[in-house]
Amino acid sequence: MNKATIKQITAGLFSMLLMIGFAVDSSAQYKSYGENIIFNGDFSMGDSLWAVEGFRGTVTHNDTLIFTITEAGSPWELQSYQVLSADQIAALATGGTWELSFDAMTTDSAKNFHAFLGHNGGGWERYWATDNGNGTGDVAIDDTMRTYTLTTDITETWESMKIGFEVAGDASDLYMDNLMLRKVTDNLIFNGDFSYGDSTWVLSPGAATVGVVDGEMVFSNIPGTGNTYDVQAMHRLSAESLDSLKPGPYQVTFDARTSEGTQEVHLFFGEVGGGWARYFPEAGSGRITVDTEMKTYTLETAIETTYETMQIGFEANYAAGDFIFDNLAVTRITDIVPDAPEVALSTENGVVTISVTNNGVLLMMCSLPTLRLQAVKVVH
Repeated sequence: MNKATIKQITAGLFSMLLMIGFAVDSSAQYKSYGENIIFNGDFSMGDSLWAVEGFRGTVTHNDTLIFTITEAGSPWELQSYQVLSADQIAALATGGTWELSFDAMTTDSAKNFHAFLGHNGGGWERYWATDNGNGTGDVAIDDTMRTYTLTTDITETWESMKIGFEVAGDASDLYMDNLMLRKVTDNLIFNGDFSYGDSTWVLSPGAATVGVVDGEMVFSNIPGTGNTYDVQAMHRLSAESLDSLKPGPYQVTFDARTSEGTQEVHLFFGEVGGGWARYFPEAGSGRITVDTEMKTYTLETAIETTYETMQIGFEANYAAGDFIFDNLAVTRITDIVPDAPEVALSTENGVVTISVTNNGVLLMMCSLPTLRLQAVKVVH
């Protein structure tokens, strides 16, 4: 998402008020996590892909990241970091909200260190600030191993980036493990990744077998005869999810495959009972063909009407075979905030000209409190 920057013209001449009409309130109740993009974040491969820099102590990566501090100094005078690959940077460049999580403790009573994610070089721009232990990226821990999280909205990436930890601000040692950097989105679906087995899912296998196997929903021995809806797995939306489902644009994503050839399925998202109204018609966008590669599928719809009881899931009895899916998510599509307009001021023969380059931002009001103008001309 692009950040809009409002340029202010001061010098006592005038002030501008800009209003952007893209406010989006997404109040979904659950979180959905993407893939962890940190390599060797559990240090099971030792120091592979991790670098060490500094002279205020020693660093080891044997199943756990351990900083042994010999003397305190500036935080960056002992650090371990991972330079991000082009693929990792490309993942961050998709934008949105990202979460860094890790387990950490000290063998002393307290420690403070800085989590760095940002530009590797240049001005060392970063997503979390450091401020003598009080910045958004400065982490205070104690002698109990706990999980810590930091979140940020990614609005910019750089050609060279790194993630790491600057730890020499005090003399306390630091133990870290299980580093993860994942994209996080609001999701109307609870347990769309089957972390809780088939909880919140209604399974109707018919003559097939349907259940959660190794964290995926698996349809096996689909007969392919009878009604297409004879074999299905559906998630009933909770009251909280229904309250969060407001009119607007939505996106449904899921990962899916079959074990051999191809398999057709119908993504049902809509009304339970009544006319069984649905956002993706079975004979149209809701009919999907998957193959043997686990891929991410994305469908979009504009929701105008909601129903008292709703469900989402798959009807799979189109042909004999099997069908596997995972990571089902329903998220509201947020609009990209446009760049702010460029404003230029010029004066000629007592006439002030305000030139506005319109980038889609609505100029609501312009006030000139301290300047008497003979004439004002606004050029779009």
